[in-house]
Amino acid sequence: MNGKFAKNVAFDLLVLWPLIYVAVSDFAGFGIYAERFISFLGVFLLVLGVALVFAHEGVAKIDGNIEKLKRTKPHLAYMAVTSVIEISVFAALGWYWVAGGFVAMAIGMMMLRKELEKLEAANG
Repeated sequence: MNGKFAKNVAFDLLVLWPLIYVAVSDFAGFGIYAERFISFLGVFLLVLGVALVFAHEGVAKIDGNIEKLKRTKPHLAYMAVTSVIEISVFAALGWYWVAGGFVAMAIGMMMLRKELEKLEAANG
């Protein structure tokens, strides 16, 4: 397991899923704070994701390095499965902005990876 995969799993298991649990169960009265943090994260990802969808070609040309975005097949599979689960949970809870943010960021990152792969193939 490389460092990026470990960080992704750690964020999910130590931050995101506990926040969802606290927000849903209102554990010790902190549910509103957890929900606000999740809402902030979702709206932040929505803004970044939409910007990335419209600017992915420019970002790819400026950066031009796919090495930062390379993931192993198990990592990509983990990201896909957890993204679908997280988006489904957020939508089921009625947090549509949060679900939309996760969807927008996932689409933006896919578009950026494809653009970087095209640039890498064109450059040799």
